[in-house]
Amino acid sequence: MKKKILPIIAILFSSMAYSQVGINTATPKSTLDITAKNATGSSSLTDGLLIPRIDRQRAQSMISVEPSTLIYINDVATGSAAGQTSIVDSIGFYYFDGTTSKWTKLNNSSIGDPTPDAFIDDPANTMVKLGATSTGLTRAVNSDFVVKDNGNVGIGTSDPNERLHVIGNGYVSEKLGVNATRDAGLAVKNTTPSEPIMRLADTDNINKVVVTNDGDMGIGTSNPTGKLEISSTNSGLVLPRLTNSQRDVIPVNRAHVGTVIYNTSANKIQVNIGTDANRVWTSLDTSSSTINTTTAFQTASMQTINNSAGDVPIRFENVIFNNMPAGFVTKQSNNTTVNLAAGKSYRIDVNMGRISTNTPQHTWCTINDLNNPSALASVSILPNNQTSSNWNSFNTMQAYITVENSETLGRNINVKCAKTGSGTVSIFDGIPATWTVTIMN
Repeated sequence: MKKKILPIIAILFSSMAYSQVGINTATPKSTLDITAKNATGSSSLTDGLLIPRIDRQRAQSMISVEPSTLIYINDVATGSAAGQTSIVDSIGFYYFDGTTSKWTKLNNSSIGDPTPDAFIDDPANTMVKLGATSTGLTRAVNSDFVVKDNGNVGIGTSDPNERLHVIGNGYVSEKLGVNATRDAGLAVKNTTPSEPIMRLADTDNINKVVVTNDGDMGIGTSNPTGKLEISSTNSGLVLPRLTNSQRDVIPVNRAHVGTVIYNTSANKIQVNIGTDANRVWTSLDTSSSTINTTTAFQTASMQTINNSAGDVPIRFENVIFNNMPAGFVTKQSNNTTVNLAAGKSYRIDVNMGRISTNTPQHTWCTINDLNNPSALASVSILPNNQTSSNWNSFNTMQAYITVENSETLGRNINVKCAKTGSGTVSIFDGIPATWTVTIMN
């Protein structure tokens, strides 16, 4: 009996000395070495290690838990996701993390990130989601990152209803293409012709700006009927506001025909009716009362011009028609000069009527801008014969002139005639000369 006890004591003393315990092995290779009873073969006996199985409530209730303690949570319906079980949300193996003082799920993937921020399965909500923060703390509200089983990705939301659903601000440092080649800062290609390319809505989801598939833009309307339609009941359209000086230095290729501005020097809306290279700024009055309005003057008596007199202003004494508001076209007291007010474009038509001459040489008549040296229009009237009553039916002239808003004194215009060669010419030989001025804008 004494001999049998001594070997047992020797074995136990040996195990304690080396601090290694072997189960199913006489040569443990670590502190605890468990060898399967049936490491190979087809035995139906169960081999393995059963870790303590507890519910979440029990794990939550433990105190003074040693780091690295290992358990298996078999029920998460009990207890709550708070305190040391704040990240215990599914069944599985958990170890106690001494750094965070929390039960932390073991990563069940052979490849992956075993830290608390790794993705975890959430079959109840048909998704996988990012776990705790990088330090193991509970994620803040709206810091979710989830991938639903249907492929939808949510950032800042746990319930994405589109392929990418983001709640919060975003930033793109380079180009962004939406179904389009990224050849612009933002490139968008429509996929549904019946829907707009773009719409901008307010906080009540009411459309404020819409661009249709045809490229029509609506501001304040969802159904623009032209390239640009603006609809509002409480505001208007504000044009670019420029002074005369600013308008006159608009860069090349930035003021083509049809360019519209508001001229603050003249307090007028102006449009360029010329070209970008030769700009003609015409004012648009707030009223249309001057468009195509006309004043007509006529000679009242014969005026004879000697060849030595040179260019002689023709008198137009009578006003035979006028539907123009006062102040735009004013005949001066000398009956030869007409003042055209600033900010308008004018058409000038002159018919010299019938003239008589006593020599066969031409008579030159011109429409003149007294502010500029050159004639606006001219006609050469050649008598048919040299009787006392001869005239040329081709004796009309026409000119256009724009008086800028900056020309506060307007422009002075007159009609002159000169007899070439020798002899005299008489204006108004039975048929008077007529001068008509029409405002074109």
